[in-house]
Amino acid sequence: MNKEKIMEIYLMRHGESQINQESYSIATKVSSEEIGFEPDLSERGKAESLLTGQEFKRLGIKFNKIICSPMLRALRSAEFILKGMEEPEMHVDVDPKTFEQGGSSSKKTVKVGDKITYKGLSKAKIEKMFPFARVPADQISDEGWYTKD
Repeated sequence: MNKEKIMEIYLMRHGESQINQESYSIATKVSSEEIGFEPDLSERGKAESLLTGQEFKRLGIKFNKIICSPMLRALRSAEFILKGMEEPEMHVDVDPKTFEQGGSSSKKTVKVGDKITYKGLSKAKIEKMFPFARVPADQISDEGWYTKD
């Protein structure tokens, strides 16, 4: 009897972010200095992501490909999931088309008054912070990923 190969797709949202932890929306804040437009994971979010990776490992789940948003909280989640899976050689393809819609992400740049305060993580910053990330040069610039259409 032939066994059919079945493709399994896992969709995940990032772990708890600092914004989730504080129970307020980025859209309700005015000052980028106060919360930042690119919140990182909370300590709980890091633990959630690590445990998720450990559970994938326990269940024997391995990935052929991982695609991730260029948002800091998504990349940090991927980092801790890979740690939990003990997969230091695994790469993550960063795709700016996978970011969430709404909030600060509803525009290509974040403005406070007339000033553009945030354009997303740059290609160089993503590569420096997350060595496992594969960043497409044609989609993410060194100005930031919000700047690309």
